[in-house]
Amino acid sequence: MRVIYNQGDQRISVVPINPATGAPVVVDSGTDVTVSIVDLREHETATDRTVLATTTVAQDTFSAVLTAAAGFSQADPHALSVITSTAALGRPYLLTSSGGQSEVVRLASRGLTSASTVTPLRSNYAAADTLRGVELVATFPSAEANDEDSVDDKGGPYLVTWTYVVDGLTVTLPTTLWVDRFSLTPPIDESYVIQGMPTIAQRARGRVSVSGAIAVAWDDWLASIQSSGKDPSLFPPAHNVKVALRELALAYLVGWVAGTPEEKADARADKAAAMAALDSILEGRAPQGQVQITRETVESVDQPKGSTIFSLS
Repeated sequence: MRVIYNQGDQRISVVPINPATGAPVVVDSGTDVTVSIVDLREHETATDRTVLATTTVAQDTFSAVLTAAAGFSQADPHALSVITSTAALGRPYLLTSSGGQSEVVRLASRGLTSASTVTPLRSNYAAADTLRGVELVATFPSAEANDEDSVDDKGGPYLVTWTYVVDGLTVTLPTTLWVDRFSLTPPIDESYVIQGMPTIAQRARGRVSVSGAIAVAWDDWLASIQSSGKDPSLFPPAHNVKVALRELALAYLVGWVAGTPEEKADARADKAAAMAALDSILEGRAPQGQVQITRETVESVDQPKGSTIFSLS
């Protein structure tokens, strides 16, 4: 979870999980949902440790019903016939059937009486099935988000603790939060990825999205940066990063649409190669299997003054 420095009060959210099933869930009605935030860099007895004392918050109140069948067996498995004028693009909503089947969907587009999901629906739904808000929503306070000293001191981590009730059981869900100096957005787009493999557009059409592959590749890269102890918002992607991210996104796309075991294996190998290239960029070393050449200027009785030699490593 990340917020941006000097942007005032900012919305933070989490999707509650039923610990018994591991599935996203709407919390029990009539029960309290609370959140607290502490700065883990501060000592447990420090007054500055508490950023937000335990506060009651709410679950997203959006609710609508389908007006027609939807799902994987329909001509368009992304389509929803539903009034979604107050729903937000990109945010999670819980689609639930009368039989109890449910899945989290995110809207890629919406009109007055219809919407399209980012990914294809994996189950079938009937008219009158429900689409509901599922996020627990709170506010990260501006006093902390706008603190220059805090963002200079790595911007975290903060511990955000959510408490809610599911089937009578109180659940305590911890999440971490960081304050970034800059927004984190992928440095590549769909056209850049397709340029690397023009035929993938036809193969992916109606099945998977190029933007979805970019999002997964970008998330992998951010995780690698964070695992190395670096701040992702202070690690601007150079051209070699863009090329490696394109290869990683293409590997995901090919793997998603692959029709044979051999093609799936090739996609896994391409993914591993792209991740290895990104890791080598992060560590500042030559990719595995390549020779690194070091240029040195020497002063020696055996070499002309100021001559240059190259050493292999």
